[in-house]
Amino acid sequence: MDDIAFRAPFFNLGNIYCICILDSSFSLHSKCISLFSYDLPPVCVSVLSTPSPSAPPDVTEVNVATRSETHIELEWTKVNNIKTYILKSFDGSETPITGLDGNKVTHRVSSLSAGTEYSFTLFTVFEEVRSTGYIFSAVTAPPDVTQVNVATRSETHIELEWTKVNNIKTYILKSFDGSETPITGLDGNKVTHRVSSLSAGTEYSFTLFTVFEEVRSTGYIFSAVTGMSLFLLRNFKEFFSATLENLCQLAHNK
Repeated sequence: MDDIAFRAPFFNLGNIYCICILDSSFSLHSKCISLFSYDLPPVCVSVLSTPSPSAPPDVTEVNVATRSETHIELEWTKVNNIKTYILKSFDGSETPITGLDGNKVTHRVSSLSAGTEYSFTLFTVFEEVRSTGYIFSAVTAPPDVTQVNVATRSETHIELEWTKVNNIKTYILKSFDGSETPITGLDGNKVTHRVSSLSAGTEYSFTLFTVFEEVRSTGYIFSAVTGMSLFLLRNFKEFFSATLENLCQLAHNK
C-alpha cells in the first residue's frame, strides 16, 4: 500500500508543524519530513528511525527424515539462515525450535499413535515476528500384522490369511526371491492371498508389510511350506522304514 501522510504538531515552537510520512502499518521509517511555519519557508530534514521488521518467509518444504509407529523426525532447510522456528502441533501446542550450525533443522515429535496422520504448522521467526506459517501433514508407520496363517496348501501353492490391522486394506508381500506383490483386502476382517508356482515339500520365507498412506510397517517375517507329493511321501516312508529297520538291526546285534 502507498505511504500515507498526516499533519500534526511535532513540537511546540510557535506554529511550526511537521508532516510525517508513515507506511501502511503506521511504522515510521527513514523518510523526509517537512518542517514548516506560516512565517518561514519549509525545511526538509531526514529522520532516521529503526524500521519495524517485516514477516520472514515460510520454509518451502518439510520432509520426514525418520519415522516409526510412535515418532516422526521432521527436517527442513533454514530460511535465509534463520535459526528460530515454532512448530504448532495437531493439538494446538507450540514448540520453539532453534537450529544448530549448518543448513538443516531437525525436530523429533514423539509419543504418537501408529498408522495415524498428524497436521502441523511451521513458523519461521525473525526478531520475534512470525511468518504466515507452512502447513503440512505427516504420518507414523502402521503396525505389523500379528500372525499369518496358511489357509490351504498343495504341492505348488500356499494360500495365506491374516487379520486386517486397524481396518487397513493395503499390504505388500515380499517373497523369498525378493519380488513384492501389492495386496488389497476386500470387505471383512480377513485378507487372503495365494502364492503359486512353488515346489513341493519346500519351505519359503516371506515378509508382510502393512501400508498406510504409502508408508510401510517394519515388516512381519514368517515362513510357510508347501505340501509333499505322493511320490515324495512314498520315498520318505520307504527311507524312514529302511532307516528304522537298520537301527533295530544294529540294536539287536549289540
